[in-house]
This record gives sequence, structure tokens and C-alpha cells, in this order.
Amino acid sequence: MSIFDYKEIKDLDASAFNPDAEEVFAFEKWALGRGDLEEEETHFLIRGILVEQAITMFYGKEKQGKSWLLYAITKLLCEHVRVKKVFYVDQDNPKRQLKERNIDALIEAHSQKLKYMAIGSTPLSGLELVEALAKPAVMDAYRGMVFIFDSTRDFVDRTDSDIQAKKFMESMKKMREAGATVLLIHHATKSGKAIDGSAEFTKTADNVYEVIQRGKEDGAIQFDLPVYRDRDAIKDMIVSVHTESLTFSVGDDTFAGIKKEDESFVLGVTELLDKHPEGLNQSAVLEGCGFRKDDKTRRRLLSAYVGRFWDEETIRQKKIFKKMKEGA
Repeated sequence: MSIFDYKEIKDLDASAFNPDAEEVFAFEKWALGRGDLEEEETHFLIRGILVEQAITMFYGKEKQGKSWLLYAITKLLCEHVRVKKVFYVDQDNPKRQLKERNIDALIEAHSQKLKYMAIGSTPLSGLELVEALAKPAVMDAYRGMVFIFDSTRDFVDRTDSDIQAKKFMESMKKMREAGATVLLIHHATKSGKAIDGSAEFTKTADNVYEVIQRGKEDGAIQFDLPVYRDRDAIKDMIVSVHTESLTFSVGDDTFAGIKKEDESFVLGVTELLDKHPEGLNQSAVLEGCGFRKDDKTRRRLLSAYVGRFWDEETIRQKKIFKKMKEGA
């Protein structure tokens, strides 16, 4: 009796079932052996942000500049010594818009490494294209290669379908296990309070960033990239992209992961505490910054940033906030 023949064994008592040892041990050929993991280590293609051979998702509301962010990352990766090829698979932006954004200059500058697939440039679409790209993903076939998909909703007919989302993400996993680094552009709901579609997208991705546009200045877009999910040692970042040169730069991470509207509150509190080294209670801090002492939102922020921007002590059953100690 074969151990694969379910019909024959489903009614048998487990203690009475003694499979052929040779059949069981035949599976050993797939087990990891000594030394198989010696060369496996984490490499960052962009320090603190992008891990090689991982699935990284960038999601955000409409009009946040997600494609601009990925264009700049594409340029950076094309200049990276560990990257052999970059495949930008774009099913979102029409060719006219690509021309307006000078993507032709990016393609020309990195013609040896960058392969840009736009809408209509292949006979396949949606999941067909994804499956075609995943089909050769065996062994180390995609080692040193980067695949960027812009955006998930243009490859999956229904992003709320667990079946379609899982099928898409299984292809991403297959490519990753063949050595590929996979980058995905995904969307938030219209309110921006949740990730759009099936949870299969974020469950399968290794690392997930929210993309929040902080503002534009001197031809550059500044982004806040708070970490939503991580399997690797990535961290909250503030980065900027110059839209003409596609220069990517990492900014001061003091306020990384903090909403733009909360920055002024943090600055106000730190300036106030600088003037009162002995510390202030919660009510005095809030009133000193121009807020009501019962403002629940600001009270929550005061507690949230203890240990990052200021210290907290309990004296006579009152919370006392003080300036951070030097070197803390």
C-alpha cells in the first residue's frame, strides 16, 4: 500500500499503519544539508530600506507619488554592483505619461540593465504576464535580478479576491526563491486608513512600507516611509526624490514615522521642556504648547513619544515630563 493512497489509509488506526521505510526516507533528498545555509545572509540593496531577495511592498493613497519613488529606486538599483538586471513591469502608467516623466532618458541611460515593460508592449496582460515571468523561476535563475510591479491592481482583476491575490503572491514567492528581489506598488483604500484588497498581499510580502508624501520643494518630493510590516531589519525612513534627475536621497530620520501634522507638536514640547529642565506635569506641558489639558489626542502623543523625544517620571502620582538625558 502506498502512503500517497489516501483512500486506502483514511480508515486505518494510526498505530496500525507502518509505511514502507524506503518511501518515507525518499523525501530526505530534499532536506537541507550541512553547509546549505552558509552563504545565506541578508544584503541590503538600499541600507535600512530594501533587502535583496525579498518581497517589498510600497502602499499608499492615490496621488502620493509612489511611481516617482520607484523610478528613483530603479535608477539607484541600475547603478548597484549586485544587480544584474531590473525589470520594471508597468501596467499602470500609459506611454504618453512615461514620456512626460522622461522615463525614456532613464531607459536609454541604463539600456544594458533596465528592461521596461509598459502597457501594450507585451501580448499578455494581468495574471498571464505574471505567470509567464514566474515560469522560468527555478533554482537560482533570477539571482541578482529585480522585478518591479506597478501596480498590483493592474495584474489582479479583483484585489479583494483572496484566490486571485494568493495566486499573484505565490508567483512573487516563486520568483523570490529563485533569487529575485521583488518590489510591489500597492494601494490604500480611498480614506487611506487601510490597505486595499485581500490580506494575502501583506501576509505574503516580507516587508511593507506605507508611502506618505510629506511635500514638494525645489523639484523634489519628500516621502515619509513608516514600516507597516517587517521580516527584516528595515526601519522608518524619510527620503526625497528629485523628479528631473530621479536622484534618491535619505533625509534626517529624526521625525521618520511621525505624521507631518504631529511634528509641530513634538517640536513645541521639546522647546518647552528645554526651558524647564526640572520637568512639567502633563497639564502644564499641554497648556504651555497652547492646547487644552484634557486634549486626548495630545495626551496620547505625549505618552507615545516617551523615550524618543522626552523622558517621563511619576512623582507623587503625577506624570512629569522632562528633557531627554544626554546620550540617551
